[in-house]
Amino acid sequence: MKIKKVKWMNHPILGDLELDFTNTTTGLPYDTILFAGENGTGKTTILETISTFLNRGSFKYFDYIEYYADGKILKAIPANNTTIKYFYDMIDAGTTTQMHTNKDNNNSTVDENPLNIRFNGCVFSKARADFKTQQIISTTTKQLDENKYDTDQEDNFTSLKQLIVDIEEQDNAAYRALNRESPINPMSETEFYPTSKIFRFKNAFDNFFDKLKYDKVSDGDTEKSILFTKNSKSISIDKLSTGEKQAAEREEETKTR
Repeated sequence: MKIKKVKWMNHPILGDLELDFTNTTTGLPYDTILFAGENGTGKTTILETISTFLNRGSFKYFDYIEYYADGKILKAIPANNTTIKYFYDMIDAGTTTQMHTNKDNNNSTVDENPLNIRFNGCVFSKARADFKTQQIISTTTKQLDENKYDTDQEDNFTSLKQLIVDIEEQDNAAYRALNRESPINPMSETEFYPTSKIFRFKNAFDNFFDKLKYDKVSDGDTEKSILFTKNSKSISIDKLSTGEKQAAEREEETKTR
C-alpha cells in the first residue's frame, strides 16, 4: 500500500492541509517521500496522525486518504452513519464498502483484505524529544550544574520541565538571600538577572531561534506551566514542536555538563 493523496479536515494544527504524493509521470505514488521544513510546521503531526490511523486507530480529522493497493487506486473516507471514529468507508471504482474494523472490532479481517488501507500496517519511530509529559506541581532539588544523566534515561520530557521550574526557584531564593545580607544597599533584579541560572538557559535557547523565546514559569491552579513566546503569542512548553523540544533539551544537557 502507498498513500497517493491525503487531506485533513479541521485539524487543530494542520487545518485543512492537503498533500499530493503522486508522480505526475506515472500517475502512481512515489516510493519515498521526504518532509523538510522549519520547526513547528507540523511534520511530526502529519506522520503521527497517519500512523495512528494505519495502526487501527482513529480516522478523526481526515477528509480522505487516497491510496494505491493491489493494483487499484482506492480512497478511505470518514464512515457514514457511525460515530465510531476508528471506522471508515472505502471507495473502490465508485463502490463504497464499510470498513468497520479496528483493534477491537473484526481485527482479523484487516489481515485478510489487501485492499484495506491498514493491511500492511505501519511503523513510526518518533523523534526522541517528542515525549509525553507529566504535570509539575512543586519544586525539587534539581541543579543546573550537577552531573545528570536522567534526560537520556527517561522516556518523557518531564525532567526538563522540572529543572526549569527548579532553577527559577533557586534564582529567586538566591536573590532574596543576597538582599537579606545587604538590606541597606539591595541589588536590583536588573543587576542580578545576568548572573542567574535561568539567564544562561534563556540566553542559549533564545539565540537558537528567531521567533521563539523563553518567557517564564507561571503558577496555575493545579500545576506550574513553563511558557515561551512564539510569534508574539504565549505557548506552553508542551505545545512546542518536536524540533523545538529537542533544542530545549540540548540546551539543558549542555548546561548540565
